[in-house]
Amino acid sequence: MMKRICQILLIVASGHLHADCLKDSNGDVYCGPGSCEITSTGQIFCASNKNGGILKNQYGEVVCGVGHCAKNSNGEVYCSKEIDGGAAANSNGEVMCYRGCNVGSQALCVREKGYK
Repeated sequence: MMKRICQILLIVASGHLHADCLKDSNGDVYCGPGSCEITSTGQIFCASNKNGGILKNQYGEVVCGVGHCAKNSNGEVYCSKEIDGGAAANSNGEVMCYRGCNVGSQALCVREKGYK
């Protein structure tokens, strides 16, 4: 019985591990299925999937990817082409990704107001 309860709790919790909501300077709440970030101008963007990447690039812009993201030595953001795919900078500062990289893009982020 206890094992079954633990399984149910794990399933419920796993669906909400990465979802995020943030409040902007106007008091509006924005939410997304993945993590969220605030730009230098106060706008909120969120990753479009629960394991999608989201980082600020060298210009302070929030960019996203379908997979995890990493910055190269110049601060440029690259993200895995694969959903849930990994990304990391190597010792030369180059980003390496599972099944290849794409440049992070704000077009891959979501910006949706929260609601009741």
